[in-house]
Parts: sequence; C-alpha cells; structure tokens
Amino acid sequence: MVLYSRTFKNGLTPLYCRLSLHGQQKRFSTGISISINLWLQDKQRVKGNTPIAISANARIKDILNKIIYRSAICQDTRGIYY
Repeated sequence: MVLYSRTFKNGLTPLYCRLSLHGQQKRFSTGISISINLWLQDKQRVKGNTPIAISANARIKDILNKIIYRSAICQDTRGIYY
C-alpha cells in the first residue's frame, strides 16, 4: 500500500503493509520508500530490474512469507491469535 499523502521531499513515498482480520485493520511500515511511478498497484510490486526494485521486491516477498507463516501458526493453534 502506497500512501500518496506522505511523499517525502526527495519524491519517494513510503510503502506500508495493511492487514485485516475480523474487521480490524493494522498498518505498518515496510521500511521501503519508492518513487510512485515505479509502483505496480495491481501486482503489489515495484516495477523494473534495478537493484532498488529487486531489493524492494525481495523485502515485500519476505514480509508476505512471514505473514503467511504466522497465519499458519495461528490456524494450527485452533484460532488462538498472538
């Protein structure tokens, strides 16, 4: 999720992750800042093969994998959420 309203003076925009569970939402920063014109909204990825894009996409994938892992743990504990 890109927050257009939070564009920095250098033209970069912070990238956030938003999670929803039972109608509640939490948002946290990924630590990634990108140029808005490089963000692919439909794919939720950074466009291009530059070192910055590759690094950002790897970080996004890492975050997604951690979320999937935690979700599986929560489901294995019979609905007890940490």
